[in-house]
Amino acid sequence: MEELRFPIRTESGDGTVVMTVDLPDWDIVAWGPDEDAARRQLVTDLAEYARDYLERLPLFLRAPNRRGHFGRILRLLLTDSEEEIAGLLDYRAH
Repeated sequence: MEELRFPIRTESGDGTVVMTVDLPDWDIVAWGPDEDAARRQLVTDLAEYARDYLERLPLFLRAPNRRGHFGRILRLLLTDSEEEIAGLLDYRAH
């Protein structure tokens, strides 16, 4: 479980940095005026998605486009802080 990482795609332009979770069906996108702000927002969004997934577990496990997220959601839920979530992210500039 420790080796589960979250590949992140980073794009810049127009004074904004956009970060996307680069996994199939993970429609999580965060942006900010700089890379640090976008990272903080992405980490917050991932933590929120994990909590939402857990709260609506039966629904997400039946959804074909969300069922496969379960293992990574468990990894997110096993973290103790948003700082630990940030440590799971692999950033690649595009």
